[in-house]
Amino acid sequence: AGQQVAMPPPERQLLLRLQRLLGVAGTAILLVAAAVVLASYAGPLLQVLHARAQEWKTTYPIGVAVAGLLVVCFWIVCLIPSTPIELTLGYLYGIGGGLFCVYIGKVLGCLLSFLLGRTLLRDFCQQLVKRHELLQAIDLAVQDEPYRISFLARGAYIPIALKNYGFSVLSVPPRAFVTALVTVEVWNSASLVFLGYAAESVGEHRCCSRRRGAAVGCSRRRERLLLKTA
Repeated sequence: AGQQVAMPPPERQLLLRLQRLLGVAGTAILLVAAAVVLASYAGPLLQVLHARAQEWKTTYPIGVAVAGLLVVCFWIVCLIPSTPIELTLGYLYGIGGGLFCVYIGKVLGCLLSFLLGRTLLRDFCQQLVKRHELLQAIDLAVQDEPYRISFLARGAYIPIALKNYGFSVLSVPPRAFVTALVTVEVWNSASLVFLGYAAESVGEHRCCSRRRGAAVGCSRRRERLLLKTA
């Protein structure tokens, strides 16, 4: 007969549950405290960074734009999420300038990643394909419909590493990859740039509202002083 596993007594079970509950509660309290401390320091830090970025943009507009473009390209090649810099460029340069910098940077970064995947990093990319059944299935489908699959994959919410390095070792023709890239990334870039621009517009609206409120308050105080002296 198999040995029966001894169950802990009810008091022991209750004690274990209390320990787990206290552990979860303590972790939650620490996370909340860390978030409060971070928020208290993040506000002034963000204000300083915002002022410095606006100063650099005014002094070196082309240099900051080129630097942002290169950062987007570099981050994509290095598999670093480029969403923060894309939002920042939309915040600083608006829809037109921000979209130009983000779009060119993303296209260059994706093309460079695709080229590296077919040359220097080919072994790494082949191992990447072996670990993902999705890429193996795409490789079978892309042989029949390269353009359709390239467009669908480029617009899908999958890691950009799979879209660039993964596709570099598939049976997709370079022309299909480039066509899907330069077409779909217009929308992908515009959406984040617009969010950054919207944040900048909201910030300006709040500043204007505060200035109007301060001006109204000053005018009312002046009226009260005039009434008192009259």
